[in-house]
Amino acid sequence: MLDVKNITEAAMGFDPTFSPHFYVFQLVHVEIKGEHDVEVVEIYSSETNKWVLKESGWKPHWAFFCGRYSTFFNGSLHFPTAFDKVASVDTGGQSWRVTVVRPGEDENYDHVFGLLVGHSQGRLLYMDADCWKNVFSIFVLEDYGRDEWTFRQSISMMDLFGPPNSPRGTDYRVASFHPDGDLVFIYDRSRERLLSYDMNRREGHVICDPGEVSWPTWFLPYVPLYSKALVSPNVD
Repeated sequence: MLDVKNITEAAMGFDPTFSPHFYVFQLVHVEIKGEHDVEVVEIYSSETNKWVLKESGWKPHWAFFCGRYSTFFNGSLHFPTAFDKVASVDTGGQSWRVTVVRPGEDENYDHVFGLLVGHSQGRLLYMDADCWKNVFSIFVLEDYGRDEWTFRQSISMMDLFGPPNSPRGTDYRVASFHPDGDLVFIYDRSRERLLSYDMNRREGHVICDPGEVSWPTWFLPYVPLYSKALVSPNVD
């Protein structure tokens, strides 16, 4: 079988606490005999206005994008891969990292979906979902310098919001973590509403009814940049 190469995912990284510049990451996958791997990563920097191409430093079969959401944190892009792993690469393509969220799990299982990596309050967070049971599991990387994820809690959407209004039973989709609070945002496809879950109080709330969102349309976080103070037009 011929090798098939394509850019399957692209993500922009911007964090004003790390740098006033933004970065774009493009993951170039190669498919060989049905197996997918990231072969190279192309990285653009707005500081240099140039692209750099780096050969993947991840082990074969350890890094192919498996979720809908990645996050830019501590100068690196982090994204979920298969078998509950998180792959990371920095803006220079020098540091390559893979952390295992659930050590010892059977790598042949595929019962979890809706993978998400995010960050909140200076920590990386990971979420997976057993969509058949509508249960979300949250893990946290307390110490960024170590590779040990800690299980935080599980969320039963059935207990919080009742069964989905759909015979498929897989209509709760995680949207994002709040960057500064212990909140998770979840979209209820069956009722077309956006929900929030407070991880400390273990309470769920309905935020609004945005209407139908064609999945996998992404809910993207907004990161403002206040590079210059806003001056009133009435001030000389």
